[in-house]
Amino acid sequence: MKRQFWIKLIGFNLLLLVSALILQQFFFSIPQLEILKDGLKDEEGIIFVGASITKQYASSDTDRRSIPEMLGSFLPDGRKVYPITTEGYDPKVYESISDYIIRQDKRPNLVIVSVILNFFGPDYIYAKPRFEIEKATYRSGNNPLDTLYTRLYLLLANTPKILEKEQEISDEAQIYVNDTALGQRKDLLELEQRYGGAKVRLAEMYLYQFDKDNDQYLAFERMLSNYNENDIPVLLYINPVDVDLGEKNFGEDFRAIVTENARSITDLASRYSTPIIDMKFDLTHQAFRDSDSAEEHLNQIGRMYIAKKLSDQLS
Repeated sequence: MKRQFWIKLIGFNLLLLVSALILQQFFFSIPQLEILKDGLKDEEGIIFVGASITKQYASSDTDRRSIPEMLGSFLPDGRKVYPITTEGYDPKVYESISDYIIRQDKRPNLVIVSVILNFFGPDYIYAKPRFEIEKATYRSGNNPLDTLYTRLYLLLANTPKILEKEQEISDEAQIYVNDTALGQRKDLLELEQRYGGAKVRLAEMYLYQFDKDNDQYLAFERMLSNYNENDIPVLLYINPVDVDLGEKNFGEDFRAIVTENARSITDLASRYSTPIIDMKFDLTHQAFRDSDSAEEHLNQIGRMYIAKKLSDQLS
């Protein structure tokens, strides 16, 4: 009787494993993970980790290549750049990607990480849970059973309650200009009508009080620690902010607050002996995608500038 039980149990687990492998291969695959695998096979390849800011373009752009694509065209030695980028990626996803990389036998020649100062403000800190499957897949080293269990949990457990709670926290969060609160995020429309859409958006993205205990900053630090402890070369760069529009709305305070917030990142990079290119004030308003609103995405002028700056660093 016991033997039959164990045979059935083993058979069930084998069936579950085969099913998970099939689902992982044909239904749960993550394009960025497949690119990452290819990049790790390339001994001279460069892994480029970033969010939508690396590839969004303006409708008027004649050159719509992403920053990684532009960078690849500038490198004189023919090295290939592997973009692990998608809209909404944040330091929590960055950390899980580093978890995956350090578990592999083959290590990358270089990892470039795109840093958005907006990562560490309320826009990302209070975002709804996202990329849970991707994070579980990276963290587990692409273990299909772990990914399957995560999907089942998100489908069957208390995800709606989690989302409801997160939304409640997000709504109650304050939008600050340094230590002065403009109001709560749930009143965003009213705030935009009172202060102007660009002003409120700039405050939300860049003029927050930097909190080193927030989840995004801590995840970013763990990512750096992963790479540092495993001797994996990393190059960070801080994306430009629209300082022209910022000073138009907030005067000199904008530059001062953004400088102070960026220092938290450059200091962290220094602590882990990680090179960082600080481009936060490098570009004018004309290099951003939308000239009529507060915008962190770039047009081809801005993307080309970053790619060339990175290329110069690597030459």
